[in-house]
Amino acid sequence: MLKKIMGLGIAACMLALLSTSAMAQNLVENGSFEEPAADAVAWPGYFGSDAVTGWTREGNNGGLNNNLSGPNDSDQRNPFFGEGRPIPDGGQVYFIQRTDPEITLSQDISGLEEGEHYLFIFYAGIRPNNPGMDLVVTLGGEELVDRQFTNNSGPLERVEVAFQYDIDTFGENPTLAFTATYGEDEEADTTMVLDHVQIRPPQLAADISGPGMVAQGDNIAFNVDLSEVVGDANYQWYYDGVELQGETGATLELLDVVIEDSGVYSVEVNDAAGSTTAAFTLVVVEALPLSS
Repeated sequence: MLKKIMGLGIAACMLALLSTSAMAQNLVENGSFEEPAADAVAWPGYFGSDAVTGWTREGNNGGLNNNLSGPNDSDQRNPFFGEGRPIPDGGQVYFIQRTDPEITLSQDISGLEEGEHYLFIFYAGIRPNNPGMDLVVTLGGEELVDRQFTNNSGPLERVEVAFQYDIDTFGENPTLAFTATYGEDEEADTTMVLDHVQIRPPQLAADISGPGMVAQGDNIAFNVDLSEVVGDANYQWYYDGVELQGETGATLELLDVVIEDSGVYSVEVNDAAGSTTAAFTLVVVEALPLSS
C-alpha cells in the first residue's frame, strides 16, 4: 500500500523520533565478508585461503569472491553470480563450493546478554545453473537453521530467525557455525554463497499507511505494518496524545469523519523485545479538490 502521510506537525515529528533508534551493533565480526577485499580486476577474483577475518574454516573449497563484474566486463565476470544478481552488502561474498564431506565456517560470538532477544539474519543463494546445497547453522550447538537452498537466480534469499539468549542453552561465547554439504545431487558441481551475516538486537519498527487528507463524511482506515517484530505485537492508538479506548488493533477505522477529527494520531506497539511509536497527521476538509 502506498504510504501517504502528509503534513506531520510538531507533535507527530516528536512521536516519530521516539521510534528511531541507532543501528543495533552486529555481534558477528566481518559479517559482510568485506575484509580483506578481493582484487576486483583479478580473474577469477576470489581468495581460496582460510584467512577470512573473524572466521575459521574447516574443510576445503571455500573463500571470498567479489561481485563487481558487469555485462561488458568479460575479464571480471563473476563466476558465482552471473549478471543482474546483486548482493545485499558491499561487493564481496563468501562461497562454499562442493566439498567432501562438508565444509564449516565458524566464529565465537561474544556480547550476548542473558534473557535478551536477538535476530540471526543472513543471505544465501546458489550459483546460477547449479543444484542446491544443504545448510545447517548452529549457535553453541543449538540448531538455528536446517534446510536445503536451491534458489539460483534473482536476489539472494534473506533468512531471519529470532531467539532469546540463555547461557544454559547456548553457552558462554557460543560458536556460530555454518555447515554446508551436498544437496540431492552428490555428483554435481555446486556452490553456495553467503553474505551479511548478523546477530543483533531486533529493531522493531512501525509504519502507518493511509490517506493524509480526506473529506467530511468519509470512512477511512489506517493500518500498521511492522518489521522485526518478536512474538506477538500489542497496539494502543492515541489521538492528540489521548488514549483511544478500545483501539488496540493493527487497524484504526474512522467512520463518517468531521472537521474536528483532524489532528495527530499515533500508535504505540509493544512486542516481546521492546516498543516503538509511529504517528501521522490527519486533515479533514469539507471536500477534496478536484483532480485534473
